Amino acid sequence: MTKESYENVIAEHYRKVAEEQGDSPCSTMADQSIRRMETEAICGFVADILSRADRKLVIADVGCGNGYTLEVLSKAFPGQSFLGLEKTPELFAIARKRFEGADNVRVVSGDIRNAADVPEGGIDILLCQRVLINLLDAGDQEKALNNLVNGLRKPEGGQGGHALFIESFNSSLANLNEARSEFDLDPIAPAHHNQYLADDYFDHPGLQPYASETFDLPSNLLSTYYFTARVLHAMLTKGKDFKRNSEFVKFFSAALAPAVGDYSPLKFFAFTRSR
Repeated sequence: MTKESYENVIAEHYRKVAEEQGDSPCSTMADQSIRRMETEAICGFVADILSRADRKLVIADVGCGNGYTLEVLSKAFPGQSFLGLEKTPELFAIARKRFEGADNVRVVSGDIRNAADVPEGGIDILLCQRVLINLLDAGDQEKALNNLVNGLRKPEGGQGGHALFIESFNSSLANLNEARSEFDLDPIAPAHHNQYLADDYFDHPGLQPYASETFDLPSNLLSTYYFTARVLHAMLTKGKDFKRNSEFVKFFSAALAPAVGDYSPLKFFAFTRSR
């Protein structure tokens, strides 16, 4: 795929998302349970950091889409300063309109592949929710991660800035498809606008694992949910059209312990800037 065609694939996909979903919470994530668990994890991460902060923090949502997560956070933590960065013009316009008149939220147009678009060393908490997988070139993914790490506050005279990445990985998708194969279910491939990551993607010299005595976020938080939704439910409804947000999945995901196994391509990784 050429660079031009890759750009067009992403631009067209998210133009349609903006047109069809508007400012809905389902924008960029049609699965309501995944959206809820992501949002709860993000809020818990931010709350944990703020519990030890002695000043107002800058919280940035890179690839903020229509601004849904930013709105949840700005209402939950009104005393902080929020920044949204969005490349897709149609989603940017929706997010900008969402925060008209808000004095603690700023939404700007930008591309995480461009170092100049990420405020260097100015971010206390960075959130990256299913964004890096939209870069369909490994070099661009590496460049974007470097820019995001550089955007975190440096650990000078204290602890560095913190980041939460929610991204998808090839190895966990392989585990999920292995489980599906036991029931003669077809393998699931990444969406056409996604390029999943290798397990060592976040082995970056500027990042160290986030440490907290009060907050625990397993990277495989969604594993039980994915096994229930994409294996058990799919097996029982084989031959029927795939249905998101089913009552079966809602019930068993709530009844079973979360974070069992490694069956969720979508994983959570929290870090602190180390240098």
